[in-house]
Amino acid sequence: MYNNTRWREASKAFRAEHPLCAECQRYGVIAASECVDHIEPHRGDNEKFWNVDNLQALCKRCHDAKTGKGE
Repeated sequence: MYNNTRWREASKAFRAEHPLCAECQRYGVIAASECVDHIEPHRGDNEKFWNVDNLQALCKRCHDAKTGKGE
């Protein structure tokens, strides 16, 4: 799902609208967003995958930390 033009364009557009890492902002830290993350794992559910309300912009460090926890 991630390795296609539609996702790359959607991710780029989302990050343009959300240029800062949502997780860092919760702690008062300013960091550029580098990844688009699914707040609730989509587990292959196409509707959940494309739902913009289920997305957040994260920096690589925060994304890797979340992914490392299996979230």
